[in-house]
Amino acid sequence: MLNFIRQGSGAPLFLVHGLGGSCRSWTTLLSRLFQVRDLVDVNLPGHGNSPLDANSDTFLGLADRVEAFITDQDLFGIDVVGSSVWARIALELARRGKVGATIALDPGRFWPGWNGLISKPH
Repeated sequence: MLNFIRQGSGAPLFLVHGLGGSCRSWTTLLSRLFQVRDLVDVNLPGHGNSPLDANSDTFLGLADRVEAFITDQDLFGIDVVGSSVWARIALELARRGKVGATIALDPGRFWPGWNGLISKPH
């Protein structure tokens, strides 16, 4: 299970933090956002209090895990904002048709093999 915080009211908005971040990455925006949106602020596997999953070392594994979270929480069609490398997860979920409006802040890594391993084991 992914650790997450849910607060606010209005249309739901899913926040996906950047690499090395956590739910706390969005702190400076939360006080304004939760006045107008129902925020779902998630910690990705290995970040915050979310445990690593078996496929946490691949982009597609992480995207699958976030998709499962959206399904488990009945959030199909939720608007999403992703940051940094994990903004690619937001784009992948949009490509799969699982989320609504999508904003990807500095997604990076669009070259051949970008959906492979996030980092190679030593």
